Amino acid sequence: MTASPPETTRRAGGRTLLFAGVVAAVLTAALWLYLARYDTVPASVDVAAGQTGTSAGGTWRLASLERADSIPNRSSADEPVTGATFVVATLDADLRTADPQASCSFQLAVGELRIAEDALVGAEPPSAVCARRGNGPVTVVFEVPARMVGDVRAVLVDTGTGDRPLRLAGTLG
Repeated sequence: MTASPPETTRRAGGRTLLFAGVVAAVLTAALWLYLARYDTVPASVDVAAGQTGTSAGGTWRLASLERADSIPNRSSADEPVTGATFVVATLDADLRTADPQASCSFQLAVGELRIAEDALVGAEPPSAVCARRGNGPVTVVFEVPARMVGDVRAVLVDTGTGDRPLRLAGTLG
């Protein structure tokens, strides 16, 4: 007759298996978080102030960054909300040879913050200018908290084609 292992030996084996499972789950979760940490924002291509960058076959250069209290539109003028100001970026773009599938969206780098373009302000949204695939200036308006205007560092241009966004460096003039 064979003797069965004592009850305490079976419990210890179960605890070891449970502990190994918990350790494996924790390590898997930690590895996933480590690998996914940069998946939220694609790394950008840095373009020095005054230089030209290329994305999706089009070229971009930040010509100027200016502060504005109001922006002319079709019938009157748009004004920022209380406590904010407009920052107007003028970009020189040559999109004649750009990828036909390319679009364009813009963000303003203000310190670590990214502020999206305000496409409803001004005479024409920048995306309409991009869609024409022409050569010339593209004006983009951003509404920025007035206390943060001194932290404006760059304009990011994303063509939506999978290329990394361009980070066109510049300061308010």
